[in-house]
Amino acid sequence: MLSRIAQDEIVFAGSTSKIGRALCILLARRGHTVRMITGCEERFQKIKSEAGDGGKNLVRVQTYEEGVGCRVWILGKVMEPKKIQALIPPESLIIDFAVPHVSEEIAKDYRYVNGAALSYSRSLRGSSTGLAACHSQKDTDLTFCHDVPKTVPACLAVWA
Repeated sequence: MLSRIAQDEIVFAGSTSKIGRALCILLARRGHTVRMITGCEERFQKIKSEAGDGGKNLVRVQTYEEGVGCRVWILGKVMEPKKIQALIPPESLIIDFAVPHVSEEIAKDYRYVNGAALSYSRSLRGSSTGLAACHSQKDTDLTFCHDVPKTVPACLAVWA
């Protein structure tokens, strides 16, 4: 869905903790410009620093409206249906790991992914994620598992 080539500019809601933080750092390190929606300057600056050279690709925005025109959105936080329709152009890519998810009625107008298989570098593991430190640069799988019948939606991280 997202290329490893730095061509996609991404708006990211739910960007400053756990999975969102790790994904923002990965995407920035791969050269994507990531508009991180956050009201907390201090938290943003810490993540920008953790991204190393990739930090230059992280941009702090405070509102969804600052993402107008972007065609790739990652939702780790619930976004109101009317905002989605007003701000995200039809046929844009929406990767959604928020609970509850975007409704099928809204999702049909987009390239919509309900959960996703993504990867991030082991070097992103650190105390702020609660994961053990590791110095390997090998990429690892991070899989979101939602909407399994008769279960509670959950996120699952797996590394090899």
